[in-house]
Amino acid sequence: MTEPVSVRRIEWNDLSPVSPQDGGWTTVDGDATAHSRVFVENAAMRSGIMTYGPCTAREVIQNHSSIHILDGELTVTDEHGEHRLGPGDIAFFAPGQDVTITSRTRVREVYTTCGPF
Repeated sequence: MTEPVSVRRIEWNDLSPVSPQDGGWTTVDGDATAHSRVFVENAAMRSGIMTYGPCTAREVIQNHSSIHILDGELTVTDEHGEHRLGPGDIAFFAPGQDVTITSRTRVREVYTTCGPF
C-alpha cells in the first residue's frame, strides 16, 4: 500500500534559520541566512519552503534540485549567463553546476532536492 498524500499548511512565521554553512552556500554580499521548513524528507528527496532577503550567494549544486518562486525576484547566474526569475518561475539544477543567486527582494520559494543525502 502506498503512503497518503502529504498536505501541509504554509506558516511563514514557523520557519527555522539556515546558515550559509548549513545550507551549503557561500555568502557573497548581504545576509545570506535563510529560513526554511522541510515538509517531506526521505532517502530519495527533500522538499520544503524557504525564504531569504536581499543577498548574493554562491553554491556548487550537489544534487538534482529545483526551486519554484512564490514571491520576490532573483537572478541565477551560471556559465551560460543570467536567468531572471520571479513569481511562478521554476529553475532546475544539476549536480556540479556552479551558480550565483542574487535576490533583489525578499524571496519565498518551494524547493525540492533529490537524494541520496
